[in-house]
Amino acid sequence: ESQVIDLGREVNFGQMDFTVSKWRKEGEQLVALAEGEGTVRAQVEIRTGRDDTPTAYFGFDDLGANVEVSKRQWDRLIPLESRGSTIAVGYRGPVVEDLENWSFWSLPQTESGQHPRMPWGRYMQLRVKLETDGIWDFARLDSLQIETAPLLADRILGEVVLQEDLQPQGRRVEVTTGEMKQFVYEVGGEFSSDDRIGFDALRVLTPAEAEFGWLQMGDPLVEGEPDSIVAEKNGFVLFLPRRLSPQGDHKLRIGLKTVLYSEAGEFGGEVYNRSEQTLLQKVEGGDVSEDLGSNQLRVIASALSQAGVLGDVVVGAGIFTPQGDGVNDQLSINYTLFRVRQASEVGVAIRAMDGRRVWQAQPGAKSAGRHR
Repeated sequence: ESQVIDLGREVNFGQMDFTVSKWRKEGEQLVALAEGEGTVRAQVEIRTGRDDTPTAYFGFDDLGANVEVSKRQWDRLIPLESRGSTIAVGYRGPVVEDLENWSFWSLPQTESGQHPRMPWGRYMQLRVKLETDGIWDFARLDSLQIETAPLLADRILGEVVLQEDLQPQGRRVEVTTGEMKQFVYEVGGEFSSDDRIGFDALRVLTPAEAEFGWLQMGDPLVEGEPDSIVAEKNGFVLFLPRRLSPQGDHKLRIGLKTVLYSEAGEFGGEVYNRSEQTLLQKVEGGDVSEDLGSNQLRVIASALSQAGVLGDVVVGAGIFTPQGDGVNDQLSINYTLFRVRQASEVGVAIRAMDGRRVWQAQPGAKSAGRHR
């Protein structure tokens, strides 16, 4: 695990490239292995931050509440082993991960050329794991390169609401699971100087399959047409007719349809420029405009939603006679999984009237959503 690395300025993070070589110990010598000889696995993780330490240190105020202090200040406070249960000014408080200014560790990057999709920051930290199958085999990380670029905007904020309820009570966007709903998604860029180049593409990440509806841009917002739309599994990419930039538009609003199958879902987003598609900047939840009242990108299931795990089961639409004559030999079984937090194994079986299982299948691990 590396020390914290100061990049000297706030940047967006792009593609990660690395090379690994294989070696074997023969006597007292290390000998490089040829291609295909020996097995080596490498994984690289990264986390990014906006201050110089991923750890937060706390002391106490005169009411016994936690107060964040610097590492140097914390070192001068009375140590934990000396204070016992005392909670007062002058004593050390807890030491925790600083999740306000630092990201979580990325998913392990197992191949060169992958994009870890990390939030922007000035600081980063790396964690590398190398594995070999042979006891005398060794792996060496020869090089590692991470693409960086200046921020497209100081901040890119987004918020989402139901089209039928632009000002949800308590800022909670509640939807009935399994029902296709119309949403309004607004994105705004904050530009403090002209050196922020802005962006002309928006990737919308939805809880499930989605359908683009309409686009508005400018201040005041005016209807417009995207240059093009690229559908993706959970969402779509919108290529804008003009760039959001310090000198141009600062916000846009889109309408879309999607559905929620889980307890909660996130309307993620990332922006970039068509000429540099690997340099992304994430959309953060926040207050974009007074017209919308959620100030966030998260939606949750309402109390009226589907209570069980399995629902919307539709088995065929007529006669099923699988005797191999080519007529009505196939049966379509459609079902929806609700509130499944991670992909889970699914089994499907057909039984005779006396309970005997006459057919079964294992479609594999399925996540929340509609399946066939």
